Amino acid sequence: MASIMVTTYVSAQHAVVARDLPWGVTGSSPLTTAVQKHVSLKIHQYKDQAALEDAANRTEIYGGFVHKATPW
Repeated sequence: MASIMVTTYVSAQHAVVARDLPWGVTGSSPLTTAVQKHVSLKIHQYKDQAALEDAANRTEIYGGFVHKATPW
């Protein structure tokens, strides 16, 4: 009985994948689109870095990406 329970528990945890993770971004970036192909994110747009950090501090999002244009 114990081996059945262990096998069931281990097999259930084998492919744990997070889905619809709340994630914040400022601006738009091709990086965000590329990441979404591999990770299920629920994107929240913020007007600036301060607003994004405030949302993270209130645990509304797990993390974020601040897009800054780089002059070439």
